[in-house]
Amino acid sequence: MTPIQPLIDALGKTDVYLLDQFMKGRVAPSMRVLDVGCGSGRNLDLFLRAGNEVWALDESATAVERTSAHAADMGHPIPNERAITGAIEDAALAQFDVVLCLAVLHFARDAAHWRAMVDGLWRHLAPGGMLFARLSSTIGIEAHIEALGGGRYRLDGGREWFLVSLDDLLQTTEALGGELLEPIKTVNVQNRRCMTTWCLRKPAA
Repeated sequence: MTPIQPLIDALGKTDVYLLDQFMKGRVAPSMRVLDVGCGSGRNLDLFLRAGNEVWALDESATAVERTSAHAADMGHPIPNERAITGAIEDAALAQFDVVLCLAVLHFARDAAHWRAMVDGLWRHLAPGGMLFARLSSTIGIEAHIEALGGGRYRLDGGREWFLVSLDDLLQTTEALGGELLEPIKTVNVQNRRCMTTWCLRKPAA
């Protein structure tokens, strides 16, 4: 029997819902990838191992440094010009075949900021490319959150996040001219938060 530990090590700490996109054949080594809000770089392991051209963006210089160090430790260093400190709404980069944005959008200050972030993600997505986002939403948790106004809510434990509804995501998908690659899926984390997967394709030119 093949030892399973090497397989586990190869996956690293990749988000299971992103791993699902690999399993569905939506990612190829030839694709250029941008991770927005890269954090520690944990969702880049499979892309780096596959030889994708990887770019990392985060508003935190410390996060960008951690991602660069992680990639270097793996033996797949990210060139300095591809490790960028900044906000997606202000960025002016190339277009990418895959744009990742995991656990970032619910930190928007308000609706205008959220839409600016989304527009930034979409602007950097090449025609035919995939936007993969995971964000907290109101879906399935409406009775357990306190509305603060302006799209912001207080969650169990006191966190205050900007949350969107299912209708918000569907309407934004339509406004962008995007195509849902799969139905919007939400996981309820014991009524403390709900994490939603939003996976879109940009129409080919």
